[in-house]
Amino acid sequence: MPQGENSSDSGQAPRDAMPGPRVEDQKVAVPDAKPAEHAVTPAWTGCRYSMKAFRFRAICLLFVSLVILAGAAYSGRFCGGNCHRAVFWGAAVLVLALWVSLLAKMLYRHYTISYKLDREHLLLTHGFFRQTTDTILIAQIDDIVKIQTLADRLFNGGVGTIEIYANDRSDSHIFLEGVDLPQKAFESLDLLRKDYVRRRGIKSFSSVDRGIDDGSGIGSAFD
Repeated sequence: MPQGENSSDSGQAPRDAMPGPRVEDQKVAVPDAKPAEHAVTPAWTGCRYSMKAFRFRAICLLFVSLVILAGAAYSGRFCGGNCHRAVFWGAAVLVLALWVSLLAKMLYRHYTISYKLDREHLLLTHGFFRQTTDTILIAQIDDIVKIQTLADRLFNGGVGTIEIYANDRSDSHIFLEGVDLPQKAFESLDLLRKDYVRRRGIKSFSSVDRGIDDGSGIGSAFD
């Protein structure tokens, strides 16, 4: 064979003539990527014990104070001189002590009781000299109840109490008192519970559902 002839005449098929589809003609099926889950951001992320919870008590104490002082002033008709002054000043000291006690309780609860909520936990902090923080996992919450008395709705600026039933051995019944915007707090907790159900595929939050992962390291039936 002359060296100048094409190598295709040697019996070997050229690369382009190889049987089967060419690489550029092959289509590789790529599965659609699973869309990322949107992080749920609760509208209520926590608060301190609201001072507004003491409005009705302050109104009642004001009425009681006026009655005490009026009674002390009226006592002058039965006793005069030093006796009347002693009764009046005694009543004034009693009224002042009642108001100081109410103010001290209001400030103590406002600055020592607080609640903080994130996607996984509810933190309850209380105490002044000895501060304690309790943690409740959203996965442990079985039921939520919002409580508002008539005084809360009419006088206390709409504050309320959130009652929580939790699947917690140490504390299964928790009260969040003095919560400002209780409806928003209730809806935020309920939203996080539903989001946990959606992400884990749990059908119920009942305490008998042992598949709930409470972070204790115990295996879950849903893992």
